[in-house]
Amino acid sequence: YPLIFFLYPFRKKSPRHSIQIIDVVSAGLALVMCLYIIWQNERLAWRFPYVDPTTAPDMILGAVAIILTLEATRRTVGWSLVVVALVFIGYAILGSYLPGYLAIRGVSPRLLLEQLYLLPEGIFGSMTGLSSTFVYLFILYGAFLKHSKVGDFLIDVALACVGWARGGPAKVAIFASAFFGTMSGSAVANVFATGTFTIPLMVSIGYRPFFSAAVEAAASTGGQIMPPVMGSAAFIMSDFTGIPYLNICVAALVPSLLYFFCIYVQLHQRALSTGLEGLPRESIPRLGKTIKRGFHLTVPVLAIVVLLAMRYTPHYAAFYGILCTIAVSMIRSHTRMKFEAFVGALKEGALNALSVAACLVCAGIVVGVTGLTGLGLKFTATIVYLSGGNLPLALVIISIVTIILGMGLPTPAAYLLVAIFGAPALIELGVDKLLAHLFCFYYAILSAVTPPIAMAAYAGAALARCDFIPTGFAAMKLAAVGYIVPFVFVFNPALVLKGEPLAIFFSVATCVLGILALSSALQGWFFGKIKAPLRAALLTASILLFIPFWFAETAIIGVALLGVLTFYKKRQQRNRSTWRAKQNHESAGVSGPQ
Repeated sequence: YPLIFFLYPFRKKSPRHSIQIIDVVSAGLALVMCLYIIWQNERLAWRFPYVDPTTAPDMILGAVAIILTLEATRRTVGWSLVVVALVFIGYAILGSYLPGYLAIRGVSPRLLLEQLYLLPEGIFGSMTGLSSTFVYLFILYGAFLKHSKVGDFLIDVALACVGWARGGPAKVAIFASAFFGTMSGSAVANVFATGTFTIPLMVSIGYRPFFSAAVEAAASTGGQIMPPVMGSAAFIMSDFTGIPYLNICVAALVPSLLYFFCIYVQLHQRALSTGLEGLPRESIPRLGKTIKRGFHLTVPVLAIVVLLAMRYTPHYAAFYGILCTIAVSMIRSHTRMKFEAFVGALKEGALNALSVAACLVCAGIVVGVTGLTGLGLKFTATIVYLSGGNLPLALVIISIVTIILGMGLPTPAAYLLVAIFGAPALIELGVDKLLAHLFCFYYAILSAVTPPIAMAAYAGAALARCDFIPTGFAAMKLAAVGYIVPFVFVFNPALVLKGEPLAIFFSVATCVLGILALSSALQGWFFGKIKAPLRAALLTASILLFIPFWFAETAIIGVALLGVLTFYKKRQQRNRSTWRAKQNHESAGVSGPQ
């Protein structure tokens, strides 16, 4: 908290290079309210909650702790999560005045302060524990990867692989963001890490600035759903649900690959429709030479995956991943971390962790109020009631609520906030626990590219110096399959590799065809430019291929429709080619005798 109050200004217009009185007072109070818990540790450990009396210092510092938490969150990520926390606090205090079903037994301010400050269910609860352990370690791990040239190596590999292709720099953004984003705890941080390189490259070959920013925003957001680290959310989900980490990674693999495949197809179609080419081959690093120079930099990434697969704890894996990164960088002179890079990694890790820490502690307020009031059970019952027990309708309701709650938040906080409410409602309706949490997780992450508060799109627009609104909607279009796939795997678990191999193959194949049809409809390109009627037909085919109800029947109809549209378009192209050839022949025949 002292770092937040010293580094983030009280107001936007406040001087950024000088510390104000309110910053010093806030930092001092933050230290006092933390040291008080340590000083009173023995008394707090042995007291009976809600029975033993609370002292005046308990109540005063409890109020200070809540105010400072809300203020730290406001300074780092804005008002969105602060408003949510205030609504929960208001509900706890004023809930007895609400009518009917919404009413709760009144909670006194003294009881609320005890819950949020003195018990391990509020500000010093599990959310803060997650923040201070493996969430911070993986953020620090990502910072060391960046400063040890691993990020540069991944970008060079992506350039060598696809930089020469049509729209090459945009495709580089996909691979670079997928590699780096899985280690990053924030889609916004990922945009700034890779977008400073990829966005200017995209603009240089002819992509419009807003579209270049949208590509980076969508790809960076996808990095958060890409195994093995998934922005540290895989470990949070494992800790929160008790599901083994490897099971979560395996389940998330195919949906994440489909997400990036959708972006790739749309970029390729966009390049075809606008006539864009790739980068000159002489300006692209050679793949063999690049791998030879930087192959050793893959060891830290492989090491952490191996350690996690061997069922070491995330804390252990992240710690030794950092040590491995430092050691491996020393092998060759061009990657060797100097003292300045080492200090820079420590500094960047600390700075990147501040907003995540503030959000998770603020989420602890929500968790504390939920446990005190029983609001979680009410929310679950409300979803079931509003949907009438209809699972598709419940999924729609939860997806909307999840996107709203996740707006403006880093990955870990966005997931945890919705996991408290959305997942239990789905489990109540019969959805598997893993699938329920994955559904909430995907929609929490997609809030980063969903207007009006699309933070990843906003960051990309800032780098590209373009308007935020078209960037947000373009990013949402590129990430379109991300809004569909969670519905599919809830009804068709084969998509998360559960079931018979033939069923898995059939599900993945139909989703790939669905993505091809959907991308063609969105970009207006299907073996050439197409008009609205054909786009509508392709959209219909994609819906039939994706729709998870009566899956086999609708998929077969979708495949047939897509085949008919392909035959129609190919025949149309052949007829046009024949007509043009005939016209050229006739014009040549007329001009010959003259």
